[in-house]
Amino acid sequence: MKYLLIIIISVLNAQEFHCPLFNPEPWNNTEVSFKGKLFVKDNVFSIAHIPFGMEKVMTRIDNVITATDAKPKTTTINLSDSESFWSTTIFVEATKVVPGEEMTEFDGTYYSRVYEGPYKDAGKWVKDMNGWLNESGKENKGLLFYYPICPECTKELYGHQITVLLAKL
Repeated sequence: MKYLLIIIISVLNAQEFHCPLFNPEPWNNTEVSFKGKLFVKDNVFSIAHIPFGMEKVMTRIDNVITATDAKPKTTTINLSDSESFWSTTIFVEATKVVPGEEMTEFDGTYYSRVYEGPYKDAGKWVKDMNGWLNESGKENKGLLFYYPICPECTKELYGHQITVLLAKL
């Protein structure tokens, strides 16, 4: 019911925002694969897993992907890996190799769960994800974060962060 209300409100206000509406259904409690998807890879300085300068890096990557006509026609998937205390690796989906950029592909299957709330709850989300994986007899071989909506639209449309955690199985 919560998602339905958000979607209704979002549809009424959609013309005011630049991010597409997020449908959590295909991402919540399911397995996903990025097989065949290319991503531009970059890094952002972080302190205690909190990235600084993310907007500048994301804007640069978006401009390069757009200029080379490598932007997906639908929603672009932006992933981050904050495995390091001091650095966050950013992955932005592209439809083809972008000259001059480091490119990567992900292999394997990921278990996906949608979380809502402030970023300070990320530790709780990771604990919840790992608990579910342990109960299911699955091993977390790496964790990625997907923020389907930019901070500006998130604040206006939802009032809090929506985050998808992806655990590599």
